[in-house]
Amino acid sequence: MTTQVLALQDSTGGEEEQGSEATEEKGVDVAAAKQSRGKRLSFTSGPAAATVEKPTWMVSLEVSVARWLAQLPPTTKLPALPSGQAAEKLVLNPLYRCMQREYNNFRKILSTIHVDLLLVKNVMAGKEPANNKVRALFQFLRRDAVPDTWGKYSGALGQMPTTLWMSDFVKRVDLMAQMGAHSAEKYSDLDIWLGGLVHPEAFVAATRQAVAQAHGWSLEDLELRVTVIEDAKSGGSRADSYTFTGFELHGAVWSKNALSISNTDLSFKMPAVRFTWVRKDQAKPEGDTVRTPVYMDHTREKYLFACNLARPSTIAPSSWSQRGVSLTCWSS
Repeated sequence: MTTQVLALQDSTGGEEEQGSEATEEKGVDVAAAKQSRGKRLSFTSGPAAATVEKPTWMVSLEVSVARWLAQLPPTTKLPALPSGQAAEKLVLNPLYRCMQREYNNFRKILSTIHVDLLLVKNVMAGKEPANNKVRALFQFLRRDAVPDTWGKYSGALGQMPTTLWMSDFVKRVDLMAQMGAHSAEKYSDLDIWLGGLVHPEAFVAATRQAVAQAHGWSLEDLELRVTVIEDAKSGGSRADSYTFTGFELHGAVWSKNALSISNTDLSFKMPAVRFTWVRKDQAKPEGDTVRTPVYMDHTREKYLFACNLARPSTIAPSSWSQRGVSLTCWSS
């Protein structure tokens, strides 16, 4: 255990090890160890029996790893999707293909996190030897940063500390479990957290393809209509529709079925939003709307798509653009 701790101190750096001296293969320099920033180190005779007090960051990390492991869903939460002949009919649905990519990605990450955290836990407990992989994990986790092996994320999600990221990831696994348990034809019956997907824009595009495929229509014949569900009774039909949650409006608020200017609220959590694909030649006039960009999060690093939102007829479209009105589908 002594060699493990000293090796990890040396590989990760930090204030605890700045006062440490080099150790010998057959023992520990007791005099130098006692001078190591006031740390209380205890030794018995022989290199095998030598022990060293763990640095503060390692003790803290042990607590965090135990908490993350307790919080993390088991890998069985996301069982393998059908494959081979069982999947031949399923993959004909564009929504299933999109979900399949997302699901398998999160399933792989979930397994990786379990393996990585157990490895870190066992190394700190002295049950496994340290190697380059665990040293790399320590470099991230001791800084409360998300390891690269858990995926690369942009925007606000890429800046989140591991503790908050883990809570968000657990919700994404729950979303995948929900979607994996339903057939793609039933997704219109669900309220889906769009920001929980890695590629929400691809899923929205798949909803258009699914409606066109179901009716034998051309994609070019369809246009998107957006309905904000202010209360359960205003939802209406779910035919050719998909309902999404988690949107946040920036630069305005939503009131009385339309955008509204607010000089006090910088952002506004939207009710559920329903996307309905309609034929252009059969659609009723939309009324006064403004083209609104949709981004992944408030950093606006990742543009997804745009949609029309209802606006008061007394306020010109240019006013909303000047205010930088936009939607985001993920927030912390």
